[in-house]
Amino acid sequence: MGAASVSTPTLAIGPNSAAPLVLSGQGREIAFAGKGGFHIYDATSRAEVPLPNGVVRATGAAAEFAVTASGLRLQATFTPQENYVLVSGWIENTRSDERGFIVDYRLPPFAVDATFAGDFGAAARIAGAAAREENVFPIAAMGGARGGVAMAIPPSEPRVFGMVGDAQGMATRFYLGTSPRTVRFPNRASFVFIIYPVDPAEGFRGALARYYGFFPDYYRPRLRHPGLFMFQMGDRVPRNVAQYGLDLIEPQWDPQVLGAAIARDEEYGIAKIPYLIVGQREIKFLPRLPRDYDAAMAVFQHWTVADLAGHMLTKENAASGGDVHLKEEVESSACTGPDGRYSLELRKTRWGGNSVTFIMNPNPELFAGERRRVVGRDALELGRRWLAEHPEYDGLYVDSVGANWPAVLNYRHEHFTYAEYPLTFDPEGRVALQNTLSHYEYIAALRRWMRAQGRLVVANGIYAYDSRGDRGGPGKPMKIRRGFDEYIAARALPEYYRAGTRVGRFFCASLLDFASSELGVGASVRQCREIRAFLGRKPYALLNYHWRDQARVETFVNRCLAFDLFASSTTNQFDGTEYEDNPDGYLRDRKLLNWFVPLARDLAAAGWEPVRHATVEGAEISCERFGRRGVVYFTLYNDSTAVQPCRLQIDLPALGFRDDAVIAEIARQADVQRVGARQVQLLLPPQRTCVLAVSSVTMRP
Repeated sequence: MGAASVSTPTLAIGPNSAAPLVLSGQGREIAFAGKGGFHIYDATSRAEVPLPNGVVRATGAAAEFAVTASGLRLQATFTPQENYVLVSGWIENTRSDERGFIVDYRLPPFAVDATFAGDFGAAARIAGAAAREENVFPIAAMGGARGGVAMAIPPSEPRVFGMVGDAQGMATRFYLGTSPRTVRFPNRASFVFIIYPVDPAEGFRGALARYYGFFPDYYRPRLRHPGLFMFQMGDRVPRNVAQYGLDLIEPQWDPQVLGAAIARDEEYGIAKIPYLIVGQREIKFLPRLPRDYDAAMAVFQHWTVADLAGHMLTKENAASGGDVHLKEEVESSACTGPDGRYSLELRKTRWGGNSVTFIMNPNPELFAGERRRVVGRDALELGRRWLAEHPEYDGLYVDSVGANWPAVLNYRHEHFTYAEYPLTFDPEGRVALQNTLSHYEYIAALRRWMRAQGRLVVANGIYAYDSRGDRGGPGKPMKIRRGFDEYIAARALPEYYRAGTRVGRFFCASLLDFASSELGVGASVRQCREIRAFLGRKPYALLNYHWRDQARVETFVNRCLAFDLFASSTTNQFDGTEYEDNPDGYLRDRKLLNWFVPLARDLAAAGWEPVRHATVEGAEISCERFGRRGVVYFTLYNDSTAVQPCRLQIDLPALGFRDDAVIAEIARQADVQRVGARQVQLLLPPQRTCVLAVSSVTMRP
């Protein structure tokens, strides 16, 4: 590479390849030993692609690499930026067919003690270790005594990815499909990633913290008054109305109810967000559940809007404009499997009865320039109408961004034409759209519009989960029970090349101002930590319908406090039981929420910080830090069923404090013993959270 400023990271690469040689930055140089650079696997023909020597040439401060191999070309540009080296490029299929490629860029180990970390687990030694691939976070770090380096994919460049650590080092991996049908990039697929130095002691957390700093607009909190999530409340005024921060407006409400709800929310500063769903379109209230795909399609062909007569208007119906254009939307926007059949589910729900649910591609650019109704454009137009009718609305909501409707590969060739981001492929090497990226396209369009108006974007279903594996192949759906009384004919195909791997909604979360999910009391510590990392400092709520069991609710609220997630028990949408006036609901939990909400708001105001500058000792104890200056908080959560001793070592100087800083427990007034200037110990009750406040002066409990 050419010259750059002293503070700008630079990466020297090999003369006939893009193999990394030396990364300079933050006052250190890391020299890589071993074979690195690009590696390509043709997933369609299932063969490695040998790469001959390429050409590297300097263009100012950047370096360009190009190589031609059998049936493909690859080009990449390495450009020093203020805080990282930006790598952008593409792979091109020079044949006329569709192909899937696994494209790796590898940094070889730079020390015998090098470790890899692609999530919050302990960093693993690379030497002699089995290969490890993480697919939840597009960020990973490699560290050692001589320094640390991270790789990441920017939030503006979503891809199907993997972050890999093995004996050969650390790699950013892209699962890229090429097709002549992608008009924006025929026969090509692009990739973008960054390389930057990190403190080796901070590992994955340090890489994540720097990432947030690189892309501040994606992680800046914008909700003015974070609080509980008001769901299915209508115009009722709960006793703890001041504890709420956001209200989901359901567009099917009676105008009088809607007006009263808006007035209540205005009075208490609660953000008002109307409901939209773009991932599915559904025909409901069928006399019987179709037995298979053919029967479902026969019902669909004969279905009309008149069939809704006499049935309640659900929020999903209202969010699709009364289903007036449902058939047109399905015909234009429904995803298909490799056999050309629509992707659908047969299910029975409390709110819709026997239903056929079509899985939709919400990209608003589908069939652009044609006079066709598509789900994404129709949803944006409906949102415009609602905002014109009710300018008091603070933004728009997107439901079901989780493991339902985005979690499918879409093989519909005419949709390839309108893709903004690269295609991917399935375990058979067949090229497809990942429907999560199509949801990103819709949310990104919504975000641009909401930003221009000073409004918010909110979505439900932001979490990580184990993706679907192969359940018998196409044409062999399995009827399963998924919670409550919902029956589903499950999709048989995997949603990812690595069928069954753990995936999440990191990129979609970067576009949001507030997010939620319905994991409720079932949310694990791992899921809570992943959720917090998806949002950074932005607020999040866990909706909970299972609030009858007091012990589970208390554990749920404490676990949420540990990660500053707003624990929102609410009307049970499966049986309609209201929470706010129930003796087994809010009336029982009032004291608990009066304790929880002020603490959660204090933590939200301070802001989550991935780098703790502290180490914790104790079994099954989670520790997170909130705040940068003034007052810094540490949450300590004991996930075991027994009292656990806990010892916390705090690097006070790193946090800007002297050794005489005050350290007090403010959630339970627990007894905290100072063990030396920078260490405290205390006993943590089972499945409870304590909050330590570090300040220069004594704080009130």
